[in-house]
Formats: sequence, structure tokens, C-alpha cells
Amino acid sequence: MAVQYGPDGPVAEGFLTYGNPDDPADPAYRTGLEAFSAGEWRPFLLTEADVAAAGLEPTVLMAEFR
Repeated sequence: MAVQYGPDGPVAEGFLTYGNPDDPADPAYRTGLEAFSAGEWRPFLLTEADVAAAGLEPTVLMAEFR
């Protein structure tokens, strides 16, 4: 994952590496590797506004505890 901090907060791109098939004969076996090699990084949506603009529903992966 690559993160940059700009005037509107952090901007991140990266890859989730899990989920590729284990079978080398599967056509999707190298999908993640090929996308990485081609520089096809995906944006990580970090704010509720970014998620809403993409037409998605937010999912909380980690909560902040005080």
C-alpha cells in the first residue's frame, strides 16, 4: 500500500493480495500479480464521502477505542 498525505487528508492505493485461486491451472491464478506488475493499483476509499461517491456502502474494518 502506498499512502500520501495531501491537503484533504491521506490518499492510499494498493492491493489486497488474498483471494487468488490456489490452483495454477485456474485462469485467475495470476490476476493479482499481473495487475501489480502493470501498476494497476486500486484506490483505498478512506472517507465516508469517498465511499458514497463510489456508490458503495461503508464497512468498518477497525474501530477506534478511547
